[in-house]
Amino acid sequence: MKKRKRIKISPIQGAVIVLMCFMVISIVFNIHESQRCEVLIQKYKVEHIARARQYNMIMLLYKSVPIEWENAQNENSKLSDTKLVKTLDDAKEFNEKESKIGQ
Repeated sequence: MKKRKRIKISPIQGAVIVLMCFMVISIVFNIHESQRCEVLIQKYKVEHIARARQYNMIMLLYKSVPIEWENAQNENSKLSDTKLVKTLDDAKEFNEKESKIGQ
C-alpha cells in the first residue's frame, strides 16, 4: 500500500478554514431565517387582506340595512305592531341618549 502524503496545514490556515466554515454556516442560517421572515410577512399580508375584506363585507351589510323598519317580523313578539326605529340615525341617537342616562 502506498502511503499518502499528509498535507501540512499551518495553524493560521486551519483558523481560516474554520472561520470560512462558520461563515458558510451563518450564511445558510441567514438565508433560512430570511425565507422564514418572508413567509411570515406573506401570512400577515394574507390575514390583513382577509380582515379588510371582512370589514368591507360588514360595512356593505350595514349599509344595506333598510332605513325604515316598519314592523317586527315575528307576530308573537311584543313589538310586532310598533314601528321600531325610523332611521339608523335615530337608532344612533337613541343609543347615545341611553348611554348618557346610564352614566
